[in-house]
Amino acid sequence: MNFFGQLICRYRSINDLTQEQLATDLAYFLDNLDKINAVTLSRWETGSTSPGIQKKQKILKYLFLKGFLDDREVKNMLKERYNTLETYLEKSFCKQYKSMIGNFPESHQQKRVVHDLKGHRDRQKHLELIVNIGASMTAEGYYRLSAEQLEEWCSYLSTFAIVSDYHGQHAGHYIIIKIKNSVAEDIALHRRSVFTLKRDDFCKPEERGSCFLLTMYARSPKIASSLVTEHYKYLVENSEFIDNILIYTTRDDTLLATKNYGIEIVGSGRDTEYGFTWHGMLSPLEDILFASKIVERIY
Repeated sequence: MNFFGQLICRYRSINDLTQEQLATDLAYFLDNLDKINAVTLSRWETGSTSPGIQKKQKILKYLFLKGFLDDREVKNMLKERYNTLETYLEKSFCKQYKSMIGNFPESHQQKRVVHDLKGHRDRQKHLELIVNIGASMTAEGYYRLSAEQLEEWCSYLSTFAIVSDYHGQHAGHYIIIKIKNSVAEDIALHRRSVFTLKRDDFCKPEERGSCFLLTMYARSPKIASSLVTEHYKYLVENSEFIDNILIYTTRDDTLLATKNYGIEIVGSGRDTEYGFTWHGMLSPLEDILFASKIVERIY
């Protein structure tokens, strides 16, 4: 049985559905899948056949919308599966994101250590480096986030903040803050700057909202792949409290992240004060978890 088949079996087991009942449900909600029947599902579950990527995406999104990821066993299955993305992502990052990700040589035998930034003993050093890197990657004068402000944001329980150490040095970071959906839309459409965020704009851990990729950097594709893999696992673990994923960037090379990874550009323009071109990207969580490249690799 392949992984997709395992998920179908698990969903039926949780909801006490026969193959015929699930086939009927899928045909009703997804009219382009009206040719699905119990025989088709049986073949998928045994792994003798498998649907195409687009059909898999639609079925996985259907299962997601039905609350499938609320099940602990399913979360564990998916997180383990997303771990297998690392090698693929490393190869992908070697070809893309060259100005966002360094290309320092790294030993394949060297263990890459990812830490929770909140409890890191060298937290202050990492915070200062993150701020300096952020300022160096944007238009002069635009970046107005201080290390103290970043530390406060990272202290919120809903924030996902990890760093990677390599031989005791800062090798990468990945920080996601969870904000209210209306605030995320304003940022995506350039109606509001991220640097104006207040405490009330943030979500509590069990409050639904949008995850905003605040900052990401890695000194090599290998480290980038480990950070992004942890990001996917975080999204799976907290899926019931996440509506959307937001990326706001002033860098054209970040647009590579939109190709086949589920994130959609909702606005672009030119900032009149600082003269940079901006892009706002906002998509539902299920579009990210079940993007075509992801489904192709792990489902």
